[in-house]
Amino acid sequence: RKGRASCPPGRRRLAHASTGVMREEEKHDAADAAPPTEAAPGTTTTAAAAAPKDDDDDVYAAEPAGVVKIMDHRTSSSRLGCALGVAGVILLVAGAVLIAVTEAVIRQGVRDAVVIDTNEKYDDRIKDVEHPYDVHMWNCTNLLAVLEGREPKVRFEQVSFKMTYHEENYAFDWHHNRETLSYKSWWVVRPTNDEESRRLDEAAIVNVNPVYLLSVAVFGATERNLFAGLSYLVVQSVDDLLDSYVSTIRAAMLPSYMLVLAAGRALPDEAAAWWVAERCPDDTLEAALSFWDPASPTSAVTQATYDSVWRADVEALATPATSPTLACLRETSLSAEYVEWAVPSSSNVTSWDLAKGAQFGSGLLTRLTVGGASSVLSLGLPGVIVAPELYGAFGVELTPAEGAAFLEVFSNETLSIHFVSTALFGNPLDLLTDPTFLATGLTIGNALQFIEYLYTYLAESYFLAGIVVGKLRDPATAEIDPRGVVDGSLTLNPDGTGIYNSGLFTRRSAREVLFGYVDRITEVLPASLVGNSTTYTGVLGVQYADIAEQEALNPSLIYEVTTGKRSIQKIREYTRWRDITDISVRNSTPGKDGSRWTCDPSSWEAQGYESCDVWRTNGSSFTMRATPVSQLGPFHEVGRRRKRSFKLWSTEVMRDVEMVFDHDVTVKGIRARRYRVADSAFHTANCTLEPTRCNPDNAFYRMDTTPSYIASMASTTGGGKSSVSYPAFGRMLETYRQQTEGLPAFVERTMDTYVDVEPLTGFFINGHLRLQYNSDLDDRQLTSALWSNVFDNNPNLFDGHVLFFPLLWFDDYDIIDGDDAKAFKRAIYLPRLLAVVFTAISLALGVGCVVASAILVARQNLGHCRSSPQTSSSSSSEVEAVVVVANGDDAR
Repeated sequence: RKGRASCPPGRRRLAHASTGVMREEEKHDAADAAPPTEAAPGTTTTAAAAAPKDDDDDVYAAEPAGVVKIMDHRTSSSRLGCALGVAGVILLVAGAVLIAVTEAVIRQGVRDAVVIDTNEKYDDRIKDVEHPYDVHMWNCTNLLAVLEGREPKVRFEQVSFKMTYHEENYAFDWHHNRETLSYKSWWVVRPTNDEESRRLDEAAIVNVNPVYLLSVAVFGATERNLFAGLSYLVVQSVDDLLDSYVSTIRAAMLPSYMLVLAAGRALPDEAAAWWVAERCPDDTLEAALSFWDPASPTSAVTQATYDSVWRADVEALATPATSPTLACLRETSLSAEYVEWAVPSSSNVTSWDLAKGAQFGSGLLTRLTVGGASSVLSLGLPGVIVAPELYGAFGVELTPAEGAAFLEVFSNETLSIHFVSTALFGNPLDLLTDPTFLATGLTIGNALQFIEYLYTYLAESYFLAGIVVGKLRDPATAEIDPRGVVDGSLTLNPDGTGIYNSGLFTRRSAREVLFGYVDRITEVLPASLVGNSTTYTGVLGVQYADIAEQEALNPSLIYEVTTGKRSIQKIREYTRWRDITDISVRNSTPGKDGSRWTCDPSSWEAQGYESCDVWRTNGSSFTMRATPVSQLGPFHEVGRRRKRSFKLWSTEVMRDVEMVFDHDVTVKGIRARRYRVADSAFHTANCTLEPTRCNPDNAFYRMDTTPSYIASMASTTGGGKSSVSYPAFGRMLETYRQQTEGLPAFVERTMDTYVDVEPLTGFFINGHLRLQYNSDLDDRQLTSALWSNVFDNNPNLFDGHVLFFPLLWFDDYDIIDGDDAKAFKRAIYLPRLLAVVFTAISLALGVGCVVASAILVARQNLGHCRSSPQTSSSSSSEVEAVVVVANGDDAR
């Protein structure tokens, strides 16, 4: 009805097929709207146009027979438009539903893949782990030149090895309705093949000796303290050396003395009888006859037979007597008569202890037996490269009694430490009134020589350079240079190490560097002191041969992680690490071998640490709980927005480390996000040191005393200061990189640390952990003159004292393999791709149908509502319906 009011009359035309005559009102409209036309002969034609708007406009009267009806095509268009519109809406809804359903299916698939809540998933994801682990060692090539002062900086070459990391986790158990999972872990690092194994044994690496640094840290924190604290042990060593020398003289001269005793008697009969009657009444005559008979295989009066039968027992005074004859022989060797005969002097040497004191205080024995030499240095004994006696080294002469007292007093730990502490930190005059020390020959004139001998010369020149390092001695200079101060009298191997291969620097096979070795210093120190203090298991720690060996020692290697069952965003986060949940003090953290160190504040403070706290916790604990290990929860990204950062646990620095988004990558056809270590994680906390690269929060991790990009390793086992950095000191200021020579430029592609994370699942599908281990050598701790040139000639020391000495760097990496990548794409990408394709088709068809429907409706309305009647019959786009009334059979 509304249409009738808005459209001109000429447009309202309807053909009635019943009579071929228009309704009256239509006739008038038609007459007004159209010019007259001529009809063909024999026919009558009536034309009408326009689409009716009334409800009855589309209703036609019943046609009589013989009348042809042509319906208005607008009715068909209207129905087609409606059909297309409905179909379009259905397709649009179907496309949206398909996407939602597919995403729901994928989310469930992701959850099934990520959550570890079945034994099968544990076996597949956690039980066995294996991946490449390359090791790059730094070999020092000019150490000797640096030690001798001919070159200012150490130079390195890189020696690389292909290794494999293998881990087996066992004894797993579910907890809290499978929300967490605990297991024990066994792991090893081994060469990838026989060729690499051979190279590990053959490659010689010259570098810092961690065992020596550990000894310095444990026994005094500095070499000076070490020498003072262990001075009594060095004096014991001198005492043992002289005692061995004296025992050799005592035993060697006994056959000659026995013949002196038998003078005037017929051997062996009279001598044997006299021996039993006078010297050894408990012996039998038969045994005595054999003892005195030069032809007997047990004769004591022929040097050769005596040396093979009796001498060892005579020297070893602690060996129980095996016969009355041997007991008598020992008593004879210890008698004052024999001593006075063997050591003729005017010093009243009546015992071998006094003879030893005489050698220490005046060189008496060597002057008598070695052509006037003043020291046992002339004997060429192993490890003796300088004169060990006070007289031989400093020319300070003591009486035999004073020499014996000196060895006795200063080999006592309590007395030795009391002496040095009083001399250096108390009132030295008190020592000059103490009868204990006066008995040693101490006077105001020789007190400084006593101190230098005990705590500098003896410790460094005799013990460290000779017994520990093993410098080479030129025998020709022994007598004229007993202290080894003449250039060339003491030398090292061409690679800068000594014959005993210990001290600050050592030459080791690559296998020893990785897996440990027995160092000389552990052999010369008493077992009661060593314990596990200097036990070295290499950079990689204890390598148990198998799980059974590990279980036999039962170390605390129990781990517990979340399974993601409760929250998929909390997957593979620690709840226990090595059976602990928090790190507070240093003895709370077990080593791989199960050992724990005693948290003695004075000990740790002596090593340069502020307290027993691993980090500056201010009384609180630092926890590794809720820190991911090797997987994250799904990211749930929206559009181009990326997860900005996350934190990972690092055992190397005993803390979590922030990883930040870098860029998108594709790994074997899988789209991933690359994350790198946040720069701020290893910025110095000292903003005065590097104002543009500082993070005050890192003071918590004790980084206020280091430059940026070198972090203190959180020592929980004691020992020398060590640190981690990027390989080749990457990203550090150039001045610190120039501390050494030969290190390559830092290249991010081959030396940086990163991880590629697949965002739908949170899986790590590619990554490299690349860290360099360093020893922080500090000349305030390493005070010995043996390596002073390492520091004195280097202009780039940090804080004027610290040399960062690189040991090695490792590349611990893994990447998803081809089969897993294909399986991932089939499981995750293919359903989504198919859903997207079908959805796109559905949406395209839906949109097409809706658009087509809209066009049809629009065209229909446009044609119905045109405003120009003059052109309606001839040029209108609408299609007229024409009814022809036939008067004949051949009508058209």
